Amino acid sequence: MSKQRVLLAGATGYLGRYICKELISDDYESRIIVRDKNRAKFDSENLEIIEAEVTKPESLKNVLHDIDV
Repeated sequence: MSKQRVLLAGATGYLGRYICKELISDDYESRIIVRDKNRAKFDSENLEIIEAEVTKPESLKNVLHDIDV
């Protein structure tokens, strides 16, 4: 059984950074939402980084596509 695809918002924040590291170490296919891609210092083939902001709804278009959790 394959693992579920996970969406994490705020991955460069205090708590989000730890959650993202755990998702990577557990080899989850993940998509993270960050305001600034330059702050996303993560390295994983299973990680997709989306630059978006909640206050700009157009930046969130299709962000949930193919996400399970």
